[in-house]
Amino acid sequence: MNQLNSLLRGLAAVCLMCVLNGCSSRESNRVPPNVILIVMDTVRADHLGCYGYTRPTSPNIDALAGTATLFERGIASSPWSLPSHTSLFTGKDPFQHGAHRMAAKPFRSTSRAHTEMNVTKNPLHWRHGTLAQVFRKEGYTTAAIVANDGYLSPKWQLDRGFEIYDAQLADADVINMRVLTWLETKRAAPFFLFINYMDAHKPYNTTPHEGLLPDSVDQATDLPDKLLKYAQSGGGEVSEDLQQRVIDQYDTGIANLDKHLGALMQ
Repeated sequence: MNQLNSLLRGLAAVCLMCVLNGCSSRESNRVPPNVILIVMDTVRADHLGCYGYTRPTSPNIDALAGTATLFERGIASSPWSLPSHTSLFTGKDPFQHGAHRMAAKPFRSTSRAHTEMNVTKNPLHWRHGTLAQVFRKEGYTTAAIVANDGYLSPKWQLDRGFEIYDAQLADADVINMRVLTWLETKRAAPFFLFINYMDAHKPYNTTPHEGLLPDSVDQATDLPDKLLKYAQSGGGEVSEDLQQRVIDQYDTGIANLDKHLGALMQ
């Protein structure tokens, strides 16, 4: 159990962790709690009410934060999914666990004036253990139900230690159906369940969310790419209209995710 405690202390605060069947410290050695680890892919803290955002994107997350520990200085180990999740599961930095981009062999682009790099992406190195493996060693049933089927697919080796590893792109309502179906089979404790949602990752879940926006949300799926093109090319001032339409889509994605998180918590 010492190894499990060390890993839990080392986790970065980039997620929701819900401990079920709660027990006092005196009971904790006798009754292991069920643990659900939830990652909301690409959700910004400054677009959540519990961090001061004025739009009602996250009432269910806010309610949880009101009775939980809220980290105000949580910093991810990386700005993208593969190394961040790997750090979450290993307690190690990307340069230690190796699951990140590696540059090799510079080449001269025919279409640009500057030198670019061929880039490869590495999976988790076999010598590093994971949180799920430690839970298994402690007698837990382990399962992962994730929407990020790109950088959380089994080929990146993050499925180590999970008895069930279901990686399929879907909105939160479908992810919840898979989660609840699995939970129906797991009445006896203890279990460790990892859930990943992608509703706030482009293309955003722009299903209209009542009470969020004064007008209907733009359904064009290319808006984030248009904004990215401006940012990358230095193509001048980005119109406020484009910025706002992308923000409206993003906030709608968060609000839809929050709705289904509320359903999951209930």
